[in-house]
Amino acid sequence: MAYKYELHDFKRFLNDRNASYRVDGLVFWQNRIPLPVDLFNRMFGEADLFLSLYLDHIVAALIAQGHTRQLFGGRIGFDALPGKEVQAMKGSVARGFGEIIASDSKYAHTAAALAGLLGIDDYRPNGGRLATAICHQGKKYSRLYLPERFREIIRKSHKVAVQVIGCDNTDMFGNVVADNYDIYRSGFSDALSIIFNLLVEFRLLCGGASSSVQRVSLEIEEGQEGVAVEVKKTSDGSLWEPDYGDDHVLRLNPEHPFFRAMVTNGQTRYLNELLSTLARFEYGQFSDTQRKLLENMRQEVSRDLWIKYDQ
Repeated sequence: MAYKYELHDFKRFLNDRNASYRVDGLVFWQNRIPLPVDLFNRMFGEADLFLSLYLDHIVAALIAQGHTRQLFGGRIGFDALPGKEVQAMKGSVARGFGEIIASDSKYAHTAAALAGLLGIDDYRPNGGRLATAICHQGKKYSRLYLPERFREIIRKSHKVAVQVIGCDNTDMFGNVVADNYDIYRSGFSDALSIIFNLLVEFRLLCGGASSSVQRVSLEIEEGQEGVAVEVKKTSDGSLWEPDYGDDHVLRLNPEHPFFRAMVTNGQTRYLNELLSTLARFEYGQFSDTQRKLLENMRQEVSRDLWIKYDQ
């Protein structure tokens, strides 16, 4: 069955794989584990971020397996990685990663090959990021998921590492996602790991295609002054929010389904004017109670429109 790299088809892909993966109102069910559909949608919208973190962990694991003593001076074994014990030596570990990447091209070549499959074209391994990744406290690299297409690439230059990475339950990355959103691990980690692993498979199936959401730059006219509208993901996933940085007064979320419908149908000017007025009104409130009321209204309206237009 053909799929496009978009949210609706990802949900269809999951349901085709397992009928118990489904959306029911405001809940995405992964078997019997309920996830807020907003969280699920946000995770898909931020896939490039998580895939870059995922690559950081893979590259960190590959280098650490081959250079454990050089990086940790014999104080930490590979079986204990990643772990918070690395935090005390993070600076030296970052420098060590950087030196190894610069001196042995196989790690950069492997990273480029994996990133190419995922469509993360600007990914470059960096000592600082790898050190941050390897300080993660949670499940170990024996449980880091590696799809078979990744294993084929890794086997060419890292024959030992491919035998010890991802050889267990392959549920490690759910903790990384949970920590990124600052949510309770035990409640969501297993579901998030399964969804993320299948997101990797979906990305590979779609040829590493990036999101098809059209990103455009919009302006509206208000009297004699042009009012800039920034098209960028909002801080809480709402369709719009006030944004007074760099002279913008309104930020519109291109990942919101209603925005996609609006752009597709060419109905932007009057809606932008309406939302910019609401944004100015919200921003201009001095009462914390009143501002919170307007913020809740914006979030609830955005949520209802998301559900209605998320087809």
